[in-house]
Amino acid sequence: MNKTQLGKDFQNYYGNIILLGPQGSGKGTLLPFLTILLNLNALGTGDMLRAIVAKGTKEGIKIKKYMDSGAHVPDEYVVASVVNTLRNPTNGRYGVIDGFPRNIMQYNAIRSYISTLIHLNLSDDECMERGLGRVLDEETGEIFNYKKNPEGIQGLVLDDKGSFVSGYSMITGNKLIVRSDDTREGLEKRIELYHSTTEPIINEFDGTLINLDVSKTPKAIQEQLYQKIMLVFNNTHC
Repeated sequence: MNKTQLGKDFQNYYGNIILLGPQGSGKGTLLPFLTILLNLNALGTGDMLRAIVAKGTKEGIKIKKYMDSGAHVPDEYVVASVVNTLRNPTNGRYGVIDGFPRNIMQYNAIRSYISTLIHLNLSDDECMERGLGRVLDEETGEIFNYKKNPEGIQGLVLDDKGSFVSGYSMITGNKLIVRSDDTREGLEKRIELYHSTTEPIINEFDGTLINLDVSKTPKAIQEQLYQKIMLVFNNTHC
């Protein structure tokens, strides 16, 4: 089966996908590959909220106030926006949900719409190493790792401890920055939060579960995912 046919068949037999993994597991990197492979929509919570705001409903006006002020949008609005999107899919296509759900309550609100969970498995040590080497394009948000891929950064400057000082994207020329919470303490808290509140979703999930080892190169991870999807599909529809 070629990849074009795989995308069509997935739409016929399966449904929406959750990408679940800890900080630094590469969800954002894997998302474009997965949407192209299976002809799916990329469903980010930020885009879903903005879609409701654009409709100008009472709910949208309330959400806009939170977003304009930079405040955290309450969970009830986030959940409602995701459920609304899953009930009314763009172009009739299923999607890959990025950054949601983050806890059991959120999962229970959408579980009837989800067919597949892809678990991105990465050790805490590797999560920490990736996080401490991460820098972002300040304009596009694209992620680089100055420790693992310094050749992707123009004018890279490190201090005497090997920590990032400055650099620019080789692609856009934009300045690269370090997130304020990408410290050892901040990363430890996010990893702990993932284990305590997000990871339990895996045990609750009752659909098709695909486990991925994401400690490998991006190309190897993509090939691993393709092979596992093919295995699941063939076992189900032989």
